[in-house]
Amino acid sequence: MNLSKLFEIQKMLRDKIGYQEDDKFDKMNLAAIVEMAECANEWRGFKYWSKDQEPRTEVLIACEDCGGSGRDLSGYCGSCHGGYIGKTNPILEEYVDGLHFVLEEGIELYECGELDTLPTFEQVMPLRHLTISKQYKSIIKNILLLEDDFEEGDLVDAHYLALLGDFFGLGQMLGFTLEQIEQEYLRKNEINHIRQQNGY
Repeated sequence: MNLSKLFEIQKMLRDKIGYQEDDKFDKMNLAAIVEMAECANEWRGFKYWSKDQEPRTEVLIACEDCGGSGRDLSGYCGSCHGGYIGKTNPILEEYVDGLHFVLEEGIELYECGELDTLPTFEQVMPLRHLTISKQYKSIIKNILLLEDDFEEGDLVDAHYLALLGDFFGLGQMLGFTLEQIEQEYLRKNEINHIRQQNGY
């Protein structure tokens, strides 16, 4: 994985969004935590009260013209030929949404002098905890520690590398390849650029 390339691509999206208020890092950290919670929700493994604990790895995308029925007013939908226009992987989507914020945190920390350098993937050691639940919690813990370090003026390099390690370790535990992660990131980044153009 070319992490340097992903940092560059994320910086372009960040610059397009252009948010520069003092509360940016605070909001960015909360956004990263929310995305991790949304990813965990699609994983479902923590839902001890539910018989359905299977991860959401494939969901059909319904045709907007016929609502997924495969039929329009004429009796046959020519847009989708059967009701669905494709598939999506919700857990991978949410994981990559989190990656956007984890990358942007690094960019912000580097540009304000808190990080010595933006790490390459070779500097990141994916860390795997005993369970996926613990992995999610460790990511959130590292986000909060990073914020504390930043607010107190402490060095953040170790916690940022730990965050990246936990984050990519989670990807491994969820069964994602680096290629899948990178391709989904690029796809979602393109969607995010379109959203910005349309006033999202």
